[in-house]
Amino acid sequence: MGTLRDDHREVRPPTYTDVVNSTRYPILRPRLSSEPSIDMEATEQTLVIPAVGLMIPPPGGVRLPLPEQAGPPWRLRFVDFTPHLPPGGCSQKRSLNNFNLLVSRANMWLQSNGDVRVFSCETVTWWANSLSKLNETELVNSTIKPSNKLYFMRGLRLWVIPAWDSEVAESDEIGIRDFEPDMNMDNELNLATFVKIVNNKIQEEPLAGRPLKMETLTRRSGPNAKAKDCYWTEMPNVTHTYLFFFRCFYLKGSPCRDLIGVKDFRPERLYTSNRKYEPYERVAQKAKDWIAAQMTVKILNLQTIMLKRKEGKLKKSFDKLMYTVHRSEPVAFLQTLRLYFVRPRYDVRVEVLPSLSFSKKTFAPQKKPSPDDIEQPDEVAYESFSKTVEQVSAWLKNTRSSMLSIETAHTRLRQEGPKHNGAESTLFWSFESSTENWLTHVRIFIADRASRDPTQSPPTPRYLNFTPVGQPWYMRRRSFSSTRRNKRCLIAVGVLLTITVLLGTAGILYYFYIYK
Repeated sequence: MGTLRDDHREVRPPTYTDVVNSTRYPILRPRLSSEPSIDMEATEQTLVIPAVGLMIPPPGGVRLPLPEQAGPPWRLRFVDFTPHLPPGGCSQKRSLNNFNLLVSRANMWLQSNGDVRVFSCETVTWWANSLSKLNETELVNSTIKPSNKLYFMRGLRLWVIPAWDSEVAESDEIGIRDFEPDMNMDNELNLATFVKIVNNKIQEEPLAGRPLKMETLTRRSGPNAKAKDCYWTEMPNVTHTYLFFFRCFYLKGSPCRDLIGVKDFRPERLYTSNRKYEPYERVAQKAKDWIAAQMTVKILNLQTIMLKRKEGKLKKSFDKLMYTVHRSEPVAFLQTLRLYFVRPRYDVRVEVLPSLSFSKKTFAPQKKPSPDDIEQPDEVAYESFSKTVEQVSAWLKNTRSSMLSIETAHTRLRQEGPKHNGAESTLFWSFESSTENWLTHVRIFIADRASRDPTQSPPTPRYLNFTPVGQPWYMRRRSFSSTRRNKRCLIAVGVLLTITVLLGTAGILYYFYIYK
C-alpha cells in the first residue's frame, strides 16, 4: 500500500536502492566517500524507520556502538533536517514552506533512534547567490556578493549524544514555540518589555515540556513573511526591514511555567578615536563573571547574535526589536553574546544552586592540503562541517568535559586575509560593492561547577524567597554589581562636595555683606 506525500499523491514506499540513488531524502543520504565505512549488518540491528521501513545509517554515516560495548566511542553528533527546495525556486505552497514539517521529521528520526538523546537544537540559516549552493550544507566556506540576488534557507540541526547510561526507555520528542513581537501596537518595543510579554504568555499558556533552548532569529517585516518560513529570496538595491523574535525548543513532557530571562553582553569600544571594539574573549568573560554571581537561576544556553550598530545613538538602540538595512549604505554589526536562563516563579521557593563557571572553545574548520601549492577555490579549500564536529567529539571524549551550550557560528572574514581575528572579531561591516567571505565554526561552552569550601564561607540558606521584576521595590531581592556600587558612591561623594562648596560660598558672601 502506498503512502501520501505532502501534495496528497499516493506513491509506493521507497526502497533502499531508491534512497541511495536519489537526493530527495536528505536525512536518508548514503555515506560520503570521506566517511568511514558502515557495517550494515550491525547497523540494521538498531536503526529502523517504521515510517518507510528502511535500514539507514545513523547521522554522519558512522555506525553507532551496540549497548554491549564498553562505552560510546563518540560524544557528539549532529543531524540536519532541511526543506525540499523546488527546482524552480521558492515554492508557491505555503504549507510546504513551514518549519513545523522539519520538526515532525526530526521526531520521526528520534523515534527510530532511541539510543541517542537530544542535547540541543538550533535553527541554521544558509545563504548563497545561487539556489544550487543551498543544498551543499556541508560546506563551511561561502562567498557571496550582496549586489546580486540572495537565496536563504533555514533548517533544523539536532545535536545528539549517546544514551547508553540512560534509564529512560522512551525516545525524546521535541517541540517549538515562536514568540513574535507585535510591532503594530508599539514600534518602540524594547527587549526588556518583550521578555515580560513572553513570560506573561507562558503563564497563560505554559510550554508543553521542559525548555531545551531559546534563540533569537530575524524575519523580514511584512504580511508575506512568516517566522516559520524555511526559504526566501532578497533582491539587491532594496531596503529591507527585519524583526527579531524568540524561538523556544522544548522536550515534550509535563507543562512548564518557568520564567525566561535574557541578558546581553556587548563589546565596548576600546578607544573613542577609532572603531576598534573588545574581542569576543572579553565579552565571554563578562558573561562568565555575571553567571558566577548568580545563585538562583538555571542557565539555559548562550547564543551569539549580530546587532546593528547605529552611529551617534544611545545604547538603548541595541535593545530595539526592529532594524533596517539600506543596501546602498555600509552597515556595521556587533557580535553580541546573549544569555538565556530559567528562573522559577515568585510564588515558589527557590533552591540555591552551586556557583557555575564556564569557558568557551571555538573549533575552526581545517584547510585541505593542496598538492604542488595549487590554490583551491574558497568553497572547497576547507574540510566539511562533519570533520569539524568530529574534532569537537574527540576533544570532548579526551578531556571528559561537560558541555553547557553549543552553537554554529558564522564569521565574516576580512579582506586582508591572515590579519583578521577570525571568530574573535566583534565588528563586521557589510558593503554592497564588496564580496563577503564567511566561515562556519562550532563554538561550545564548557560548564564547570565550582565547589564551595564550607570552612572558608558561611553556610548558605537552602532556600531563598524570589520576587520577579514587576513586584514592589521593597519586596525585591536587591543585588548590585561592584560597578553600580562604585558609581553610586562616586555620585554621593560628588553631591557632598557640591553641598560643601555651596555652603562655603554662602558663608563668604554673608561675611562680606555684614562686615563690608
